[in-house]
Amino acid sequence: MDPIKQASLDFLQYCADERKYSHHTVKAYRLDLLGFATFLRQGVSDSTLDHLTCERLRDYARSRAHAKPRTIRRNIACVKSFLRFLHAERRIPTDLANNWRSGVKLGRSLPRTISQPAVQSMFVLVYRTPVSRKRRVLLRQARDRALIEILFCGGLRVSEVSDLLLTSIDLGDDVIRVMGKGSRERIVPIVSAQLRQALRRWIELRKGTDAEVPLLFTNRFGRRLSDQSIRNVVKRTAVASGAGKVTPHMFRHTLATQLLEQGVDLRHIQRLLGHSSITTTTIYAQVSDRSQRESLLLRHPRQLFSTIARAR
Repeated sequence: MDPIKQASLDFLQYCADERKYSHHTVKAYRLDLLGFATFLRQGVSDSTLDHLTCERLRDYARSRAHAKPRTIRRNIACVKSFLRFLHAERRIPTDLANNWRSGVKLGRSLPRTISQPAVQSMFVLVYRTPVSRKRRVLLRQARDRALIEILFCGGLRVSEVSDLLLTSIDLGDDVIRVMGKGSRERIVPIVSAQLRQALRRWIELRKGTDAEVPLLFTNRFGRRLSDQSIRNVVKRTAVASGAGKVTPHMFRHTLATQLLEQGVDLRHIQRLLGHSSITTTTIYAQVSDRSQRESLLLRHPRQLFSTIARAR
């Protein structure tokens, strides 16, 4: 087998078994390593690991310049982890990851949020009285309502929502037990009466249909509601309500930003979102600063006075 392909398979196995990365992360890393291997084979007759150099790595980073900053960061992070693994396994003589400076300047994109009127319009839609009293219509509305509530109130990732079990919801203690990235469990408190009610209603309605399915959210066939199906629910609700383009992750960004603007401590937001490092959470402080500037620009009391200072 091609040595790079074999090393990639071993690394992915290590990520899944030892590092306990989610299947989504492993899938993304697989694609990243496939692209990296393809680059290494270009114009090289012998693409063994012995030919890896920092200059070759810098060329790879520059070849990714057309991609989005977030994608480039993930590509480079994946390759660096791969190189550290190879060095630890003594498959390459030096720790190239430690000496590699990509030379690519990456701006940090700010998270996209949803306006308050748009969020309100989506909630109005999912709480609207259904046109039909058929069971399948009531089930779908109750499920979609619980989905929108848990995405906004809990700030969960799509994969986390898809993997929720019925036993993850504890309405007695008002908590949701979420299995996040790196198999780290966190407790998300239920502090919204609307979320509590939506979850209770959905759980009661689905008892008679999917009693043997342990997952919280299911599709019309009683199977796991996939990540893409959740995205479709959000997209369909956003379009029907006139909210425009909305993705599930935008609920997470919106919740974090609004909590910060309401004075919630950054570390509370970090725990809620399941960030392993508070550095990740600080991106919302930048959004809040921008919002503060815009708000002051429009509402600063100095705008009430029209006096023009004259130069003397």
